[in-house]
Amino acid sequence: MGNTNTTYAFLVGGGFSIFAYLIGGFDNLILSLAIMMGVDFVSGIMVVAKNGYEQSRRFNLTGVAESVKVGISSKKAFIGLMRKSAMVLAVIVAVRLDLVMGSEKGFLRDAMIMFFIGTEGISFIENLGKLGITLPRQFTETFAQL
Repeated sequence: MGNTNTTYAFLVGGGFSIFAYLIGGFDNLILSLAIMMGVDFVSGIMVVAKNGYEQSRRFNLTGVAESVKVGISSKKAFIGLMRKSAMVLAVIVAVRLDLVMGSEKGFLRDAMIMFFIGTEGISFIENLGKLGITLPRQFTETFAQL
């Protein structure tokens, strides 16, 4: 029993350590990006659950495409998760570029993360709009500035 827990702790701890190294460490920027990714993903699911999403693949008997509302799609959710995974890969590449260029401060990493925080924030604001929630102008302008 003790060996299984030790092996599990070793693998999980080692995995997180490698991941932290690849993304340049866990700081407020990477934590904010992770939170924004989660908030955007959940709000996107809420929008689809409330409104459905339109899919124009069904044709009626006359051959004209009809706009059909359908519910949550595992394929669309998977594509969203792949998009977020690609963002993490871009952060890893930015970290490596910082190291190659000799930038110890992580300028490219930080710029890449702030850009992704901005895009995730804008997507979140769009989702809130689709849910009928309005936000103060200052809040939306903050994301536009990122």
